[in-house]
Amino acid sequence: MGLLDFFRRKKQPGDSQADFAHMLMAWIREQGINDPMHYEADSFRIVVGRGTIMNLHNAYRDFHASPQEEQREVLRRYTAFFGETESAPGDFSQARTSLMPVIKPRIYLDHASAARLPDSPVLHMAWREFGPDAILLLAIDSEHSISMIGEKVLQDWGVSFEEALAVALDNLRERSPDSFARLNTGVVAGAWGDAYDSSRILLPDMAYRAGDGVEQVVMVPERGLYLLAPLHAPAVQLAMVALARTEMEGSGRPLSAMMYRYLDGRAVPYQPDDTAVAAALRAVERISLARDYADQQQELEQRYQAAQEDIFVASYSLQQDEASGQVFSYSVWTRDVLSLLPCTDWVALVDSDTGRVRWQRWPQVMEAAGEMARPEEGVGYPPRMRVSGFLPESGLAAAMEQPEMQA
Repeated sequence: MGLLDFFRRKKQPGDSQADFAHMLMAWIREQGINDPMHYEADSFRIVVGRGTIMNLHNAYRDFHASPQEEQREVLRRYTAFFGETESAPGDFSQARTSLMPVIKPRIYLDHASAARLPDSPVLHMAWREFGPDAILLLAIDSEHSISMIGEKVLQDWGVSFEEALAVALDNLRERSPDSFARLNTGVVAGAWGDAYDSSRILLPDMAYRAGDGVEQVVMVPERGLYLLAPLHAPAVQLAMVALARTEMEGSGRPLSAMMYRYLDGRAVPYQPDDTAVAAALRAVERISLARDYADQQQELEQRYQAAQEDIFVASYSLQQDEASGQVFSYSVWTRDVLSLLPCTDWVALVDSDTGRVRWQRWPQVMEAAGEMARPEEGVGYPPRMRVSGFLPESGLAAAMEQPEMQA
C-alpha cells in the first residue's frame, strides 16, 4: 500500500501496527530523510540512522483517533524532530531572513536522553530553558519544512544563541500582525493559524496590545494555541485554564501546562493567587506530567529490558476527588523492590511482607528515606528518584491508611 493509498482509503479501525509503521516510514522519507531506518515490531518503534528512536504507541493512538482530514497533521507533529537532520545555510547572512523561534515541550529533548541515544540529533540542538516544562529553540523556516538548528551550526556561523534569537524575534514580529479572537468567556486567543502561535509568548508587546494595555497572563497549551486573560480577572483565568485542559487532553503533542506573566519584558511562570484558579491549574499541570512520565516510562522500560536490569519504573498515577474535583498524583514504593519513582504528591508505601498499604506525602517520604533515595541520573525530564529497601518504622509512623484528598 502506497502512502497516498493509505490516506485515500476508508480508515479501518483494525489497521495493523505494521501497516502504520511502514506508512510512517514512507512519510519520513517524503520529508527528505534518507538515513537508514527499520521497524522493530516487538517494541513497536522505528529506529532511524545511528540510534534515533521513535516509539509509535502514542502516534498510532492519536492517528486513529483523529478525523481523516487531520491525520496528516498528526504525522507531522510526531515526525517534526527529523527536520533537524536537514542542512542549514552555510552562512549566517543567508539564514537571517528564515530564522524563527520555536517553543517545544521539554520532553521533546529529553526523550533521547532517557533512551540513551548519544547520536540523536535532538541532543545536539541549540536550545535554552523557557519554563519548567518547555524549551526555546531556533529553526530555519524554509519553503518545505521547519528545521531545528544545532549548536554546531551556530558555531560555524560565528554567532551566539542570543544573537541568533534576536534576529529570530525580529522575524517573528514581522509575521505577527494583530490577530486576536475574543471569546465569550473573556479569554483572548491568537488567531494567526500558522506554526508560530505559541512562539508569540516571546513578544510581551503582543500581549499588551491584545489586552488593551491591561496586564495579562498567558498560556500556550499546544503549538497552535496562544491564550490570554487579565492578571486580576480570576473568572477569565479559570475559563482559560479550562480551555487549556480541554485542548491538552485532546492533543497528540501538548506543549506547556504553565501559566505565565511578563516581568522585565520576559515571560516567567506564574502561580495564581485565586484558590480556584490555582487548583484548576495544578490539575492541568499534573495531567500534563502524567503524559510526560508515561512516555518516559516506556523509554526506560525498553532500556532496562535490553540491558537485562531488574528495575521497576513506577507509574505517575492520578486520582480525583469527586466532591472537590481536585487532582493529586501518587506513585508506589514496594518493600525491597528497586524502583524509579516519579516525583508525585503522595507515595503509596506497600509492605509486601504484610500486604499493608500506607500513604505519605512526598517530602516526608524523601526526608525519611535518606540514603535509600537519590536522584536518578540520565533520565532527563521529568525527574525520578531511585529508591531501594523500605522506609524505617520512624518514617512510617505518620503514614495514613488513605491519602487526604488534596494536592
